[in-house]
Amino acid sequence: MIKQTILFFFRNIKSNQLYYFINIAGLTIALASVLTIMAYLINEVSFNQNYKNSGNMDIPVMLTPLLRSY
Repeated sequence: MIKQTILFFFRNIKSNQLYYFINIAGLTIALASVLTIMAYLINEVSFNQNYKNSGNMDIPVMLTPLLRSY
């Protein structure tokens, strides 16, 4: 059963190569974008956490909702 499913999958890839390439390229770009944005946001949110009175520091208005969720 598994062998037949794998063979079916590879036969479909051979017949629809452009479709699968566009799909995989789109998924790769989307995943890389999400990971890059998340890394940037985590870096921005945790920037002043090592100071003793980090809660009393001025924070840009755009990042305030993100800090309340932690």
